Amino acid sequence: MSKKFQWRQLWRNVPDHSVGTGVLSTEMSMRVHREDGDTHRKPWRWELHHNGVVCKGDVNDKVEAMQKAQDAYIAYLR
Repeated sequence: MSKKFQWRQLWRNVPDHSVGTGVLSTEMSMRVHREDGDTHRKPWRWELHHNGVVCKGDVNDKVEAMQKAQDAYIAYLR
């Protein structure tokens, strides 16, 4: 039986610092998940989606995946 852990958070009205002023009506989603196969364990995948832009990567630890997704989000806001 395969288990899937999914962690998702949506942001609305995220300030777009590339514009400099104002708040754009944007939606951002972050997801961290892993699917366990019968023969091998897949790594945790973190994804950060924003206006069609996707940042993602694979790591072996759930906490590390969440941290990387959070870092990507913070880096985007800079």
